[in-house]
Amino acid sequence: GTEKVVLTWKPDKTNVRNYNVYYSENGEPYLLWKPAITQQTATFSGQRGTTYRFVVTACDTKGNYEAIEESRAVEIDLK
Repeated sequence: GTEKVVLTWKPDKTNVRNYNVYYSENGEPYLLWKPAITQQTATFSGQRGTTYRFVVTACDTKGNYEAIEESRAVEIDLK
């Protein structure tokens, strides 16, 4: 079955234009899930029995995107 995961985040800077949200399934490479969104929340539908990792990167008003930082990833096990 599927489970819904609600993600929310807050910017650590004020000059944020938008966000990219990435996810990784069971340790696979990250995939871009939500490109260039402006809201600070997203609802993900995942499969039970799967481990997901999520990373949000910000884009500033000059168009510079942050790199994916594994140290900022959030891991969720869907039981």
